[in-house]
Amino acid sequence: MTRMEARQIIEKYADRPVLREEDDALLRKALEYMLSDTGDPQWMVDLGGYYYRRGDYEQARRMYEMADDAGHRWAAEALGQIWELGLSVGPDPEKALMFYRKAMEHGSIRAMIRIADMYRSGEGTEKDPEKYEEMIEEAHRRIRDTSYLSDPLPEVYLRLAEIRSGQGKTEEASGLCRRAAEFLSERIRWEPFKGDEELMERLEKLKD
Repeated sequence: MTRMEARQIIEKYADRPVLREEDDALLRKALEYMLSDTGDPQWMVDLGGYYYRRGDYEQARRMYEMADDAGHRWAAEALGQIWELGLSVGPDPEKALMFYRKAMEHGSIRAMIRIADMYRSGEGTEKDPEKYEEMIEEAHRRIRDTSYLSDPLPEVYLRLAEIRSGQGKTEEASGLCRRAAEFLSERIRWEPFKGDEELMERLEKLKD
């Protein structure tokens, strides 16, 4: 296999939700080849994503740890999720918080949201409702102008709408819900995902 052949295979198969067994094996080999040939931490992350999507969380964690050790800026966010949800190993909220903080330092708003949620629930840290609201406000300031559908704008707006509703600012809360729903509808139209559909249901309930 050459580097060009590996890239062609990855471009052809990487974004397909379902693959035949032989095509799936070919994709894995292409990713492994690119990692071996280049040593680029991005291929560690991509290979980690390959294993994660297939439920092989042990291998995914190993790839993400390698990428994190190599200095890849987004690997820590994936590791935080693995430790928070207890994938491949038992849940460890404190370790999850450590990785989320590292990811947030690299600019991850998703990691910021997860840390805020942990302050709200008291998972992995002391419960701190004021810190939760402060972090969601900051996440809103950072993301409100985004047009990238992969950005967690609906996730931030849902939480801020709940905060505004609790403050009695129902009109502002409704506006946040409408904006989040519009953004989420566009995201679902391009790439349906069960978690986004569940988020839409939460938004609809909050609007009512």
